[in-house]
Amino acid sequence: MAPIKSFLFFCASLLCFSSLGATDYAMLEAKALSQQDYVKKIRSIIHRNPELRWEETATIALLQEEIAQIQPTAGRKLTVFDYYTGGLVVDLETPQAQEWLFFRADLDALPLEEDPSHEVRSEVPGKMHACAHDAHTAMLLGALQILATDPDVTPMHNIRFVWQRAEENPGSAPIAQAGGARLVEEGVLEGVDRVYGLHIWETDAGVFLSRSGGLLGNSDRMKVLISSSGGHVSEPHRGINALRVAQDIQFSLRDFALKTLGPVEPIALEPAILQSGSASNIMPANAELWYAVRTTLAQDAREQFRQNLEDEIQEIARRSGASVQIDYIYGHPALINDVKNFEHIFHLLQAAGQPAVQIDPVLAGEDFAYYLQKRPGSFWILGGFQEGSGVAHSPRFNPDPNIFWKGVYYWLLLSSEG
Repeated sequence: MAPIKSFLFFCASLLCFSSLGATDYAMLEAKALSQQDYVKKIRSIIHRNPELRWEETATIALLQEEIAQIQPTAGRKLTVFDYYTGGLVVDLETPQAQEWLFFRADLDALPLEEDPSHEVRSEVPGKMHACAHDAHTAMLLGALQILATDPDVTPMHNIRFVWQRAEENPGSAPIAQAGGARLVEEGVLEGVDRVYGLHIWETDAGVFLSRSGGLLGNSDRMKVLISSSGGHVSEPHRGINALRVAQDIQFSLRDFALKTLGPVEPIALEPAILQSGSASNIMPANAELWYAVRTTLAQDAREQFRQNLEDEIQEIARRSGASVQIDYIYGHPALINDVKNFEHIFHLLQAAGQPAVQIDPVLAGEDFAYYLQKRPGSFWILGGFQEGSGVAHSPRFNPDPNIFWKGVYYWLLLSSEG
């Protein structure tokens, strides 16, 4: 992921903390710290046994085993649902609580070979938890244990805990649909008042990051299949080289976003794959070109940009005498935090002694956006950088396990004042 430029978002008045009540932050912090070893243990089990999107059966079975051992304290009710196909859903009900909060972690790993130097590493060739979903899962489980069983910690709300499948790589096999979209479709938000998510990134360890409004981008992709006559390289005037057409498309699209959207609209329009040719004496008749298309555009503008992009490519192909087939794949929609909710959680984190920073928009994708389209809430990032770790989605990604308790603390804070 691209480096994140951030700046401190300070409260304009000390009065902004007055609504946070008299929560015993020191006690909640101590409870979260007490879960550190357990969270590390569960995360290590999951990390050694990664499962890709829509294949997370063993991970869900592990969670079910752990949750089955939880004995709720008097008055609290724990219900495990087995009819959601998009993930594992567990409700925690507390007497006198009126509102429902939605806490979500993600489950799936990535098709990536892990760096062999890691102390805790994948035991499955070609699969790796390179985006901290293993830690997200374990932190939420640690929070559930405390909130369900500890008489010293009383949730102020009913809570729906969700461990969601298939967050990564929407539009790909074995099922194109994202897990967040599936759960929304299955009615997981019925009765829910506010939604929350948490994600570890390779930013400063222990620092919470988010943004009022648009935080993350549309994660779209575009495949362009180019067909032409091909020919002999000695007679370029008698054939059409599909590789040259691909190069013409790339050249034209270098400034396309600037000319179409202007200089201040965040966008990444980047060629990612180009496959063509089989021998040095043949002008290839076919080429396959992929683009990553990342924007923060609203849906109508997103659709218009897609149409303009396809029109431009078709025109280039027409002038070249080639034909193109364009497959535009919509990824996760832009993730837009509720403004008031962001401000409330920002102040809550500060009151609890946690560093909280507002950042510029980032063009990474995240299917928590589907929940935020339906309910108010906010999505937060927890920095987990440690020396020697690579960036997310790389073989060397290895977040600092010493900050996992902060993820538990985040959930405990929200259960008290979210």
